[in-house]
Amino acid sequence: MMERDLSWNVKNGLLFKKVNLRQYPNCESAWKLFVPNELRGKVIKECHDEVKAGHLGVRKTAFRVKQFYYWPNVIQDVKQYIKSCETCARFKTKPFIESQLVRNKVFGMVKDKMERCHMKSSNVYNKKRNVGSLQVGDIVWKRTKYLSNANKKFMAKLAPKFEKAVVTEKLSETVFRLNNIFGKPIGMWHIKDLKTL
Repeated sequence: MMERDLSWNVKNGLLFKKVNLRQYPNCESAWKLFVPNELRGKVIKECHDEVKAGHLGVRKTAFRVKQFYYWPNVIQDVKQYIKSCETCARFKTKPFIESQLVRNKVFGMVKDKMERCHMKSSNVYNKKRNVGSLQVGDIVWKRTKYLSNANKKFMAKLAPKFEKAVVTEKLSETVFRLNNIFGKPIGMWHIKDLKTL
């Protein structure tokens, strides 16, 4: 004996399918009216073209259809119908093309402003830029970084701001390895903390 499929039901000569939609969890009934081929266009027209339907897009029209009706490939049929809808073709622009044009225009404007700001800033900051023209063996003034220490009765603001050092290695145009004047390594220093004699 064949088992009866409980997701289908006939009521008053109409065929219903039980479908639970995630987007409509509070829908009164999960039973949707099965629509034969010849009536599907009429149902989509009712859910898309009517005044209260408002010529919505594919997704919203398909959800509207699915609230009350069922047939396989609803979304494909709705897409096909909306593609041929004259009202939508006349009044609605393709959102991707429009957004792409707007995005390109806005991006171009922002890019131009950023480039102008960069040029303006670089004109100011490049005047203060210290180019790394130091070589190995050069003697430089290195900025000191002392901390005050009350226990040792030492105040950093009274200490010298610079001390002599010797460049022992050029790591890049702006970073150098230094020794103090007694030959002890004192680490890597950026050119912003160095002055030539």
